[in-house]
Amino acid sequence: MTMNAAVKGILMSSELNLEFISNTQFIINFGEKRSNVLDFKSPINDEDKAEIQWYLEKYATIYMADVDDERADKAVRIKHCNC
Repeated sequence: MTMNAAVKGILMSSELNLEFISNTQFIINFGEKRSNVLDFKSPINDEDKAEIQWYLEKYATIYMADVDDERADKAVRIKHCNC
């Protein structure tokens, strides 16, 4: 994500970057600033991962035949806006 801001007539650009140093830790970089190492825990559990895998591997290949739209909708909404 890039943000632009005009400062005294000069256009400045800053980039927000999430740097994952492992699957449980990351660092936030914004322009010249850098955070300490932060902990990360994925909000997606094993059941959610299985649904996403089903959606990508199965639903995408059978959408023209034996469609399970209800399950597909569930997979799409996983951890998305708490819908």
